[in-house]
Amino acid sequence: FIIGALVFFLPTGLVAAELASGWGQRGGIFRWVGEAMGPGLAFTCLLILWFQTSINFGMGVASASATIGFYTPDWLAQCNVSNVTPTPEAFNPFADGFSLTNLALAAGVFFSFAGIDMNAAHIKQLKKPQKEFPLSIFIAMILTLIIFIAGTVCIAIVTPKQDMNLVYGLYQTYKILGAT
Repeated sequence: FIIGALVFFLPTGLVAAELASGWGQRGGIFRWVGEAMGPGLAFTCLLILWFQTSINFGMGVASASATIGFYTPDWLAQCNVSNVTPTPEAFNPFADGFSLTNLALAAGVFFSFAGIDMNAAHIKQLKKPQKEFPLSIFIAMILTLIIFIAGTVCIAIVTPKQDMNLVYGLYQTYKILGAT
């Protein structure tokens, strides 16, 4: 997550800020793509973004509901053991060598940071955008890292390693917590 934040989140946020402040009028991705490639592709891009956002928000509501419904703060206090052994190898994504699984994991991490460009459309509303926007991106990056790392650690604590699945890991964790 830290590599993804530094390589994807931070640069994307700053590039979006540059694009948002490049024209006299307000606007987000429709304005940027429209200026570069015309209104047809801008509309297409906006439509794709709308579908992606709608689906992600829709899935997020169900995911949040499941989290609230099955969350038990004293799960480990019920005589269960953690499935995580904190060793240096546990924090190395390439401990088992480079594989397609690692590539899929990296893609998932980068995708989880998607959307940072959305707030750049409001850069014109800031009093000192050159100072305030990079600071807000940095704060958002730190908060996002804390949330993602804490959630990943929770999944790793609850789900046994042999049952971990890159696609269904979160829902496996809900199932385990719900069964508990």
